[in-house]
Amino acid sequence: MMKKLITLWFISISSMMNAQVTDKVAHFGVGYVAGSISSGVTLINSNGKNEWLKSISVGTASGIILGTAKEVYDYKNNGPFDWKDLGATVLGSTLGSITIKISINRYERKHLI
Repeated sequence: MMKKLITLWFISISSMMNAQVTDKVAHFGVGYVAGSISSGVTLINSNGKNEWLKSISVGTASGIILGTAKEVYDYKNNGPFDWKDLGATVLGSTLGSITIKISINRYERKHLI
């Protein structure tokens, strides 16, 4: 009986952890896309100036705004405000912004020089 309870407990904990990881990956992915798009648009509209700090800031800010809005929505609908979800979204948007910045710089060096 004890062995069955331990097995059941292990299965339930592992399924909960899997759901947590999947949720954080989804938050990271949405942040990555939002940061990439907003950072890319900022760089493209920079009139040829190398405004890398501005583009990364705009990309990260989009993740902060998007993540905060989602968590406020969850909180208003009787869910918890999850700081880890917000952190995953912001981390994704920051890394997406940096990736786009590096990609655009490499493209410009390869094709414009």
